[in-house]
Amino acid sequence: MGKYYDSFVNDTDSLAYKHRSAVNNQCLGCHEATLSQTVHEVQTQLAGNYEQPFSKVTFSNDFCLQSGCHSGAGVMPGASESSTADWSFDPHSDYHGVQQCNSCHLMHDQSVFTCAGCHQVGAWEGEGGVPEGWTVQELGDGQTGAVPDGWTTPFLFEADAE
Repeated sequence: MGKYYDSFVNDTDSLAYKHRSAVNNQCLGCHEATLSQTVHEVQTQLAGNYEQPFSKVTFSNDFCLQSGCHSGAGVMPGASESSTADWSFDPHSDYHGVQQCNSCHLMHDQSVFTCAGCHQVGAWEGEGGVPEGWTVQELGDGQTGAVPDGWTTPFLFEADAE
């Protein structure tokens, strides 16, 4: 569990770290475990019979938008959280249908700017250049694009394999 625990405790750029206070510094604040699941995890941990990376746990939008979490932020569909309010587009728009929060926001890995998978990132060049707080990245084939600081593009994303 090294990578996952480390991202929760030490990686100040990870969303897991940024959510620590919201879950009272407890992994089980998000990862609610059943008795059978807990027994299975203890058995595999003691036997050393587990594969890494662990199976990805995904949460639905309902989980992220539940009372006490992001429900008050006005996120999805079609409304922007304050951190994106000054962008020239709304990344939470439902124009392409309601997307899952975890298609971009990854708790224990670098978040992925999924819009860049289809849209030419950097199309705002004629609108005054790359926005403040964004980083230009090489996309391959001589193309460059930009993503919010600390994010990557679908083309460059590689999950940590620890």
